[in-house]
Amino acid sequence: MRLIFQGASMGMFIGLICSILMSYAFGDGAYYPMSTYSATGSYFYNHLSEPTILIIALISWALIGIGFVFGGKIFEHERWSTLKMTVIHFCVVILFFFPLSILSGWYPLNLKAFLSFVTIFVVIYIILWIILFFVNEQRVKAINRQLNK
Repeated sequence: MRLIFQGASMGMFIGLICSILMSYAFGDGAYYPMSTYSATGSYFYNHLSEPTILIIALISWALIGIGFVFGGKIFEHERWSTLKMTVIHFCVVILFFFPLSILSGWYPLNLKAFLSFVTIFVVIYIILWIILFFVNEQRVKAINRQLNK
């Protein structure tokens, strides 16, 4: 239960910060939790009230956070190779994240947006994977130094 709460909280926090930044950049002085140019955002803004749109956005951001928290559990399989864990994690996270990003109104439903999403996702995933790999390598070295004392 704690992981669900942590994931939901982190997802909503990051989603809220991103939506505020995007609203400052593109909102013409108004706050939009979803892009009005996306398929879902356009539909929601034409058929739902703003508080309802915000609730939908918060739920989708919470689900994204929960997905990432539980996706991280894949790296706890000690018998799997790093490559196997990474490939499985990548597949699970992108398959979970992409539909929720559409629901969140981040991308329109077209091939160009899909390719853009995949490219951005892969680049960010690789950068974060490299950073976390080196951080964990340093942790292992520190633990080994402590054990050798």
